[in-house]
Amino acid sequence: MRYRTAALTAAASAGLLVAGCGGGDSDPTTTSPSTSAAAPSSSTPSAASETSSSSSSGGGLIGNLEACSEAATTGLAIAGVGLDALSGNFDQADFDKTFASGTADKLPEELRDEYAAVEEAAKKLIGKDTTEAVDLSNDYTATLEKYTNAMTKVCTG
Repeated sequence: MRYRTAALTAAASAGLLVAGCGGGDSDPTTTSPSTSAAAPSSSTPSAASETSSSSSSGGGLIGNLEACSEAATTGLAIAGVGLDALSGNFDQADFDKTFASGTADKLPEELRDEYAAVEEAAKKLIGKDTTEAVDLSNDYTATLEKYTNAMTKVCTG
C-alpha cells in the first residue's frame, strides 16, 4: 500500500508539473484571444524565448522549464518500476529503458543525487521475483518519495 501511495504521489506531482508548463497567466479571465488586433507583435514571443522566460514569469515552474519537464516525465517512468518489480517483471532491459544514459544530465542539478539514489534502488530490483521484490520495495519507495518531494520543491517552489 505504501508503494501505491508513493507512485500516485509521483504521478500527481508530475502531472502538476507538466500542467504548469503552459505559461504564466494564472487568471484565465484576463487572457486575450490570439486574434486580437490590439496586441503588439512583441507580446507573442517565439517558442525559444517563451521557453527561456516561462520559468521566471510565474508559470508555475521556478527552475528551468525543460529540465523540470524532463524531471516530471522521468518521475512518471520511475514510478512504474516498483509496480513492475512487485509483479516479478522488472529486468535489465526495463531498467535500461527507464534509466537511459544521459537522463540525469537533463534534470535540474538539484535532483541529480535523488535520481541517482532511485537508480541504485532500482538496480536491486532487477530480476527479482515477487517475494524478493516485496522485501526490497520499501527502500525503492523511500527513494522514490525523496525524488518526488525534491522535484516538487525544485520545480514548483
